[in-house]
Parts: sequence; structure tokens; C-alpha cells
Amino acid sequence: MRAVVTGASGFLGVSLIERLLENGNEVLAVIRPNSLNLSRIPKYNVLSVVQIDANDISELCLNVKNQYDTFFHLAWSGIRGNDRNDADLQSKNYFNSVAAVETAFKIGCKTFVSTGSQAECGIKNEVIDENTSLEPVCEYGKSKVRCLNFEREYCYTHNMKFVWARIFSLYGKYDYSKSLINYAIDSMLQNKQVNFSPCTQMWDYLNVSDASRAILLAAESEINDIVNIADGNFKPLKDFIYEISDITKSNSKLVFADALSWKTPLVNLCPDVSYLKKRTGFNANVSFRNGIEELIALKVKGKNNEKN
Repeated sequence: MRAVVTGASGFLGVSLIERLLENGNEVLAVIRPNSLNLSRIPKYNVLSVVQIDANDISELCLNVKNQYDTFFHLAWSGIRGNDRNDADLQSKNYFNSVAAVETAFKIGCKTFVSTGSQAECGIKNEVIDENTSLEPVCEYGKSKVRCLNFEREYCYTHNMKFVWARIFSLYGKYDYSKSLINYAIDSMLQNKQVNFSPCTQMWDYLNVSDASRAILLAAESEINDIVNIADGNFKPLKDFIYEISDITKSNSKLVFADALSWKTPLVNLCPDVSYLKKRTGFNANVSFRNGIEELIALKVKGKNNEKN
């Protein structure tokens, strides 16, 4: 496979590139100009790096001499905090994604893989499968739905295989430094008090290494539409917190907010991954305990630094 990966220096992008290279594929990594995370990209003879802003992704046609087989579009801005409801920013993401799939076709790709999000489904208490109704409540989720609809139709009319890899909750190397897991680990390693929401909602965590493997398996399978990328063994979020505490052997006091007085809606993540497993044979290799232990080891060695 000759693959293009946008968002290549990101959390998931680096893991996917490493997976592609391990499997003997040639990779073109697309990162934003002057990215502080360039050093994350591994150095291989079969890996090339091109610095192009997501807003200018169509210029990629001018930077490649040969055709590529598969295009993995991971680049997306504003996935956290108030940015999720920034309509202008999310609209730019949509148009950048339109340009990405058009560019993929122009450079000869027969497969287009794009990353979706559970935000497309809105707030759901039931198990989410690939046929769950799409009822996004934030601009981020709404733009993801727009992308899904456009990319699916474009790939269909241009005879391209289309994979919409719907991501739920990932963790691991290079994850956002202020994610719940990183916050918990960092605090517990220092035996500091750790404050949480009620954490009574059901949750699913998948290690980023397994996520990149699942996405690659989906790209190489007969899947041609939405596929959930998750572990599938969801449980109360509080249980994950207690497990981190056990692993770190921390003396931290864990403070959970009172559920009755908590005013923010608690979002459940209950993904059904039976379709992924049926079509690819995927099963997560990294247990939550092993994943956390590996992440702690990286932190101790200072090899999990996040740069903006």
C-alpha cells in the first residue's frame, strides 16, 4: 500500500503511521507547516513528509509525483472545549475535508478513510452501533455528519471505497496532556487530591495502538461505510479511575462530585463493535491495565510530551 496520512503528527496519526510502516507500507505524512510535533514522525526510507496546512490540502496534488492507493484523513481542528461549538471553525473543517477527498481522487487513491466521532450521534444512553440515528448537539458533531454525507456520496460516485472510522474514546502515547486519564495519572503519581465529575456514566476506552490497528484492518477489509472503532467493553467511568489508582498505588484522595447536584449532562459511551469484529476479526490487544502501565513508563522517561 502507498498511503497518505493527514494529521500525521497528531495523537492518532503517529500511531497509524507507525502501524503502516511496520506492515511494510509506503507513507506520505502530511503535517501543518512548522509543526512542533515533527519530531514525533519516525524516520524511514519509505516515509516522506510534506508540510501543508489543512486549508491548502488541495496543493498536495502539486507535491506528489506518483499515485497513491489509500488516503487516511485524520486532520481536524477544534475537538475540545469551546472550539467544539465554534461554527466557523467547524465549517472550515468540513470544507477542508471536502478538499481532502477530492484530492485523494486526483492522486489516484481507490480507498478514502476518514475519522468520525461519537459526537455525530448526540447524547445517547443506549448502545451505539453503525445504524444509530445521527442527532448531533454541538457544531463539531454537526460538521462531522456533513462530512460523512458528502464523503460517502463522493466516494460512491467516483468508485472509491469509503471507510468512516467512528472514534469513541482513545488514550495512550501523545494523548492530550489535560485528558482525564493524563490528569488522573499525573495527579496520582504526585499523591495529589484528584477531583472528578460523578463519573457514573458508562464509558469505553481503547488504546491508540489498537485504534490504529483497527482502522488499518477496516481499510483493508470489505467494509465500505461507517464502522465503530472502540473496545466495546464499556463500564462505569469510575471503575477506570479506581483501576488507575490501583496501578499507581497512589495515596491520592479521589473526590467524585455528587451526582444529584451535578448540572452538566453525563454522556454515556456504549459502542457496539460487533460489526468491526465480524468484518476484520479485530480484538483489542492492549488491556486497560497494560496501557496505563505503558503510559506511566513513558511519563517517567519523559517521552510523552505534548507540544502545541
